[in-house]
Amino acid sequence: MYLIQSNGTTAVVQAYTGDGQQMWQNNFPVLNANNVPDANGGLLIVENQTCTNGQTQSMSIVDVDPTTGQPLWQINAAGIPGEGQGGATLYCFPDAPQMAVRGDGTIAISAPGNTSGLPEFELVNGTTGSAGAISIPPSLFMDEFGNVIQGYSPIGAPIVDSSDNTYVEYEVRNVNSANQITSAVLYLMEIEEAGPITSIQLSSTTSNENMFPGRIIPDGQGGVLATWVIVPSNGSIPANPYQAAYVISGAVTASYSLPFTPRNFVLGPDSLPLSPSLVLGENGVAFATDGASTGDITNGQGPKIVSFNFASGAVNWTYQPSTQSALSIIATTSSAGVAINDSQNGLMQFDSDGNATTTGTTSGGIPQYSWTQNWYTQGGVGLSQLAPPFGLDPGGIWATPNGNPSQSSAAIPLCECFAQSTDPTQTPENPAIKLTSTGTAMRTGQSPVLAQPAAASNCPVCTLPAPNPPSQTTSCTAPTGGQSTFVILVGDPGINVATGHEHNVGDLFNLAAQTQANSLQSQGNNAIACRVSTIQDVYHALTLNGSISGGVYYFGHSGVFDILTAAKVRISRTTNVFVGQASGSNTNITALNVNFLSPIQTANAGGNFLGPNAAMTINGCQAGLTVFDTSVNQYASIAQLISVNIARGVFAYDVGIYFSQLDAQQDQHIRGVGLYPPDALPMYVVPEGSPGQKPGPLACTPTQPYCVKN
Repeated sequence: MYLIQSNGTTAVVQAYTGDGQQMWQNNFPVLNANNVPDANGGLLIVENQTCTNGQTQSMSIVDVDPTTGQPLWQINAAGIPGEGQGGATLYCFPDAPQMAVRGDGTIAISAPGNTSGLPEFELVNGTTGSAGAISIPPSLFMDEFGNVIQGYSPIGAPIVDSSDNTYVEYEVRNVNSANQITSAVLYLMEIEEAGPITSIQLSSTTSNENMFPGRIIPDGQGGVLATWVIVPSNGSIPANPYQAAYVISGAVTASYSLPFTPRNFVLGPDSLPLSPSLVLGENGVAFATDGASTGDITNGQGPKIVSFNFASGAVNWTYQPSTQSALSIIATTSSAGVAINDSQNGLMQFDSDGNATTTGTTSGGIPQYSWTQNWYTQGGVGLSQLAPPFGLDPGGIWATPNGNPSQSSAAIPLCECFAQSTDPTQTPENPAIKLTSTGTAMRTGQSPVLAQPAAASNCPVCTLPAPNPPSQTTSCTAPTGGQSTFVILVGDPGINVATGHEHNVGDLFNLAAQTQANSLQSQGNNAIACRVSTIQDVYHALTLNGSISGGVYYFGHSGVFDILTAAKVRISRTTNVFVGQASGSNTNITALNVNFLSPIQTANAGGNFLGPNAAMTINGCQAGLTVFDTSVNQYASIAQLISVNIARGVFAYDVGIYFSQLDAQQDQHIRGVGLYPPDALPMYVVPEGSPGQKPGPLACTPTQPYCVKN
């Protein structure tokens, strides 16, 4: 976590651990507000993005080392020779470079403005800083003598979708000697991760007007929504200046006007109209806001928050306060709605139907959430942690206006394992799994009967029947004999309750468990795998297989569960291991029932079934993450509570996990969205994080209050 404070001439950057401990503090030249984390835990900063009289410093993009705070590499913008005072080089950088970070660490950088000193668009190696420019067709300008000069083509901010494809908009213009636009074409460029580059036309005009690039967001299914703003050269404002095009498979499938009708444009630092901010909701819904308004031409009211259909532009609902309000989208929520900040009314939450709940005001800036689902705001006294009464959508691939908690303009959900499945019907065009609220899906209604996918070959774990008491109790593979005994627990795959609440990961947990069993057996150990669906099943698996001298591995769902009121306000938060997919309190291990495991300590003829050197490893999302658990009114993680009750160490992640056929040391992805591993061995549970620097599980012991870095 990084905190940047500036006095206008210099800046201080502080790095903090997730629990608020400062790691380092360094001084830098003046920094702009467009600083984002890189893919390796470091920070990309922009120095000297200023345009002051007599400026002699060039703008630089610098990658800061996450451990030391020292620069790793930097890219310097060029000045314009002879155009400064007294014929000196002009260093003037009014427009901020825009950055998006791919999963492999590559940084896409666009440089708006004709004095940027950088290539208009380039891809930068995140490790070395080496850059390769991507050609943007020039616009054509005719001077008073009839000469045609190539010049700047307006370019927008890049984004990265869940398949690591990069998108950026640009406008190519023809301008006559009277400085009138005779024609303009707006394009969307796509750069696939594998390298191919294509551009498609979004719109064109022969009127004397610009089509300035706006925001782009992905739809999570291989498509994107690209927006722009029409700005006539004569200063007038069209009735619907903000436009959008829905692009699927390289073709525009729908074009429509965004539902904003301003009387005047609100301009940004570059003196161009600000574009509406966008986030992706559920069920084909997007949310947008114009942020600020001097008055709506239709009713005189202020800015809007709008819910609309992604594919058609049809409006679902609108919130519009007075012109005194400034609106900011904070994030989409786990109730299929959106949380916003209204400068006059404070934090507000809207459900999917547009019903509003005011949740209070904040001090400092707009709240932002972290990868550990904690909320922070930066004020005059520094960084403060908040506890807003709503749950964000941890499975949303574009839950904030800049995509993710790192604000890196990349499609990354908090919990990635729910974006993967081995079900052969789930393809990139039909993604099956999108986490909205793990606990909600696992506790809602009756469990549907799921068609079991065909088991992978050489996977005995895949064929274990799920417990079905009283006729079928915990089922386990036969002991293999050997040195130390290990028990591997495999939870339910999850269920698909409804669109947006789809949690069935198919055979992925089974395959990962089988991979673990194969590894243990290859080392001469006795590995016993058991299917579990309740806390009772877990207890039976740990007490009916003899002494466990080696350890225990759990493969299944886990995480943080929020309970919401009918008004979609969060009233509780708990930490859980979601063992089973059926309804009922004992299908989850929680702070309220975890003591059911405590008899393990004495059930083995007065001793613990787990040997003195045995520990449990929980291969699931965020079981080691400490939250304020409202069921017991204390800070806790379910991994720590399990450690206390089994009187043995527990290892668990405080981040999300995903699945890969490469282990954490070899996998080259930050996240799992867009990856569809085959129904085959080997299969590994991999924590989210930078390639080659994946975080290890936290270590929890019975005597410590919290899990700590191992």
